[in-house]
Amino acid sequence: GGDVALAQERFTEGLFVCAEKVGENDELRRDYVIRCERNLRMPIYWVLDEKAKVASCIDMRESVKALIDEIGLDYWMQVSKEFIEEGRRAQLARTRQLTVPGIYRGHTFYGHVTAGKPGYQP
Repeated sequence: GGDVALAQERFTEGLFVCAEKVGENDELRRDYVIRCERNLRMPIYWVLDEKAKVASCIDMRESVKALIDEIGLDYWMQVSKEFIEEGRRAQLARTRQLTVPGIYRGHTFYGHVTAGKPGYQP
């Protein structure tokens, strides 16, 4: 699929799309699809992947609506706020764990791809 973080050039994965509105009203914008067709080796796979993402968002939205109908909007809002707060606290704890000593070491399985290339993850 699209959005590969390790793609370092367009030939590998194709197109870099950074914080760009590519659709509205559950449809991909035509100018975006045309740009994909003109700039990718195999645009059909990229566009199908994008359409799958849209379909997933629609499915998720309908599931949330059904859940709200089942449990009520007030309870949904309360649970959502608690979930967001729990995630915020977990992220703060993780940030403290990684940054307080001043050194962060982590393992990645991408090392064989980027080894020896300046500016990329080792």
